[in-house]
Amino acid sequence: MERTVLALAETISRDGGKMWTPVAKIPIPHCTSRFFLRRLQSGALLLVKHGGMKEKVKREQLMAFISDDDGATWQGGLMLDERDHVIYPDGFQAAEGSIQIIYDHELTPLGEVLMATFREEHVRS
Repeated sequence: MERTVLALAETISRDGGKMWTPVAKIPIPHCTSRFFLRRLQSGALLLVKHGGMKEKVKREQLMAFISDDDGATWQGGLMLDERDHVIYPDGFQAAEGSIQIIYDHELTPLGEVLMATFREEHVRS
């Protein structure tokens, strides 16, 4: 039996979204759940995913990472929530620089919607 390792993928547009490169896998393993990716005010990329950059875990260990080179390398690893069943991260960066990530924990029957607030420097340290 062949084992499938799920990973993230990318496609790039250099003309404002008119044309795109073919989809290519990138070496960041991830479970079958949503991740969050956003360009911050500094120009860095913020990635919120499950587990570390080189490990595939279940829907647990929601962590934040920063890239200064458009995703070629990543640093940080700020743990937002280490519990099982943390899913569907989404977020934004406020004008004053704070980052808010909302996510679900245990959808049913007693699920929660939670918010983590931090700054870019917290991910970098």
